[in-house]
Amino acid sequence: MPVGRYPVQPILDRLRATVPALKLIETAANLRTALEQQPAAVPAAFVVTARSGREPNGATGGMLIQGVDVGVQVVLMVRNYAQAQTGASAAADMDTLIAAVDAALINWSPSQDFVPLYLGPGQDAPYGSGLLITHQTYRSRYRIQAARLP
Repeated sequence: MPVGRYPVQPILDRLRATVPALKLIETAANLRTALEQQPAAVPAAFVVTARSGREPNGATGGMLIQGVDVGVQVVLMVRNYAQAQTGASAAADMDTLIAAVDAALINWSPSQDFVPLYLGPGQDAPYGSGLLITHQTYRSRYRIQAARLP
């Protein structure tokens, strides 16, 4: 059973292999940092993970087993100056990009130790100067186990 953070590198590799429209794929320390990036190339994606433990059901034979919920946040950025007043062209580009990222990640898992990713809530961020930012959340779960410490 895995212990630690959800693995980010396989997600980056998966996006590089399956979403050729993305010109930049990176990770960031946290969601706020990812949202504040000014990417050198667009379309761009920044991947951030967060985890939250569930209440353990107890220990079996001195071994604690606990469920962990994971949120994989993919911050997407597109730039399109056409229809800059409304952002309509950037929004159309974003819709296409989100569909490609969904196709790459939904029902995929970096290993059999993790529940395949499924779609969680998404959220738009500000639009300005032709740059549209949104973040999509994909969810997963796994279990950790730890021996009782003396």
